[in-house]
Amino acid sequence: SDPRGGRGKACKNMVRVYLLQEGNVFPVLLALPPTSIGGWKQYIQRLTNKLLPYYGVVTVARLEKDRNENGIEYSKVVFAKAGDLTKVERKAIKDYAQTLRPAMRAVAIDSTEYAEPMDVEPSPDDYEEEGY
Repeated sequence: SDPRGGRGKACKNMVRVYLLQEGNVFPVLLALPPTSIGGWKQYIQRLTNKLLPYYGVVTVARLEKDRNENGIEYSKVVFAKAGDLTKVERKAIKDYAQTLRPAMRAVAIDSTEYAEPMDVEPSPDDYEEEGY
């Protein structure tokens, strides 16, 4: 379905991850590109193998450089567990996530989520006045 007639697809596979950051009321949406989906799935599998729910741990996400078979460098998101939440915190996060789930699922996919990083330049409206 590549619009240019190649072997690729017209759209790319993506996974949306919502991260709740300390000090913020609402979660941040992280749209994972194909290069980061495998790492996310492996991270969730590691947690599951240890019977840890994803909402019961503190997760760190960082960018790591990698190189494809053609030698082209790219960045991918790498996830790691940084700590455990208490039983009370886990319940509060789980309950909070359940109340937000309908709203999070209703968020439309934005065309910038599908653009290659070099194809999209941020506009001033993309940043809040607080210095982002």
